[in-house]
Amino acid sequence: MNINKSLYQRYYKYFDFVRYYGLFHSIKQLPRVVFQFFWNPFIDYPLNILLGPKKTQKLYFDFFKFRCKNNLFFKKRNLWIGKTTLQNVHKVTYVDPNKINHVAEQKGTSFYIESGDWDLKERELLIHPTMKELFVNKIPYQETQQYKNMQKFVKAKNYGKCYWCRTQGEIDNYFKKLISAYHSIKKDGYKTQEELKKEDKNGHYDKINEIRVSIDRKGNYILENAGSHRLSIAKLLKLKKVPVIVVRIHYLWAKSEGLI
Repeated sequence: MNINKSLYQRYYKYFDFVRYYGLFHSIKQLPRVVFQFFWNPFIDYPLNILLGPKKTQKLYFDFFKFRCKNNLFFKKRNLWIGKTTLQNVHKVTYVDPNKINHVAEQKGTSFYIESGDWDLKERELLIHPTMKELFVNKIPYQETQQYKNMQKFVKAKNYGKCYWCRTQGEIDNYFKKLISAYHSIKKDGYKTQEELKKEDKNGHYDKINEIRVSIDRKGNYILENAGSHRLSIAKLLKLKKVPVIVVRIHYLWAKSEGLI
């Protein structure tokens, strides 16, 4: 992904947030957005170059423990870990897809450890309706509700709502890849992003793009903002395990497990 497209997506997501939550709430979130914007290129990336990913992560955890011990927080006890560290340190974990039964209502991968009640604001995770239409009801992809919605969003240039497809051809390619992924998983099993990258060196595969999950205060998995289609495919095919990346854990669970 080039820098211009990355910046475009980042700004678009914020203005989409403004439209959804309103101006007042969005202004309250602006400092967090600005902090996130500068954290990765000016703090996290240089630290990874100077110290290496593992030592950078240890530095974050040691400083967070110091803050916890001395109660150096304004409101919530949150630990921020940058994208570079996440990509280099986080390991893929294998989880039974049937153990992921809820999806986060407040999605986000900003904090690795986060306190508060975000894990209580969740909803039941059902099989994605598009997956049911395609692989259970055998409906042509052109007749699915998602396809029709994506057409409307492309015409309205609301690209963030249609997986960044910008043309009719890109929508068709999106669904063809989705269908191809289903048949590939059914035939050859579920492969990690790393495995797919070895097979297709021109593809855009990244460890951080595995199915992303959070862990709530009780240790349960919650689906985050990536992987609903793939998780639905795994459930439909009754797979025993799928690779996931844990991007957020609740402070109370981290404390009970001795992580902090």
